[in-house]
Amino acid sequence: MLVIDYGWQLLALMMAGAALVRIGWLTGNFSLFHYRYVAYWTIPLTIFIQLCSIAIQYYYDWSYIVTG
Repeated sequence: MLVIDYGWQLLALMMAGAALVRIGWLTGNFSLFHYRYVAYWTIPLTIFIQLCSIAIQYYYDWSYIVTG
């Protein structure tokens, strides 16, 4: 049942991983500076997106239990 519910997410992650291996990202072809530079931009961006989504959920009094 878990594969049925989350199969599309698993497929997307596998395709993203295959693309990252193909361009050399996961094989270590880039410099350490490049990996850190990307992390310095993506981690704060993802935290900002999460905070925005939490604020919207709080503002609209959204509950996960209601959706299920």
